[in-house]
Amino acid sequence: MTFPGAEFRRRMMGQSETLLSIREFSDVGETQERLSCLRETYQVLCDFLESNGLTKDILYSKETGIGNDFVLRKDQLTKEGSQLFQQAAYEWMRGHDFGKILVDVSRLQRALNEIKRVDEIKQVRPL
Repeated sequence: MTFPGAEFRRRMMGQSETLLSIREFSDVGETQERLSCLRETYQVLCDFLESNGLTKDILYSKETGIGNDFVLRKDQLTKEGSQLFQQAAYEWMRGHDFGKILVDVSRLQRALNEIKRVDEIKQVRPL
């Protein structure tokens, strides 16, 4: 299953309550190979979010991994987490389609550093 372009972009830009969902791909009969690839990608992204304090709770069980029922909702992320998702998650995921190594989270890290820098500036000079 591929989302229509506008809906996928809307989700990636954080304009939907559901940001990521393995369930939707599973429900339409996506291949096990594709589901496995999605689970790996989502796991790296979720691990980055959690390890940087960008989530409000634990996103998945580390013991069982991301299953076919996994859903990431906007309300599970902090404000910075939502900003990061909007600014960098889509580009980071697209990079893997063009050969980037899955565990390379440098794009996410640069975006997070920029978000923090802008927040620091706002605290020093309120608008």
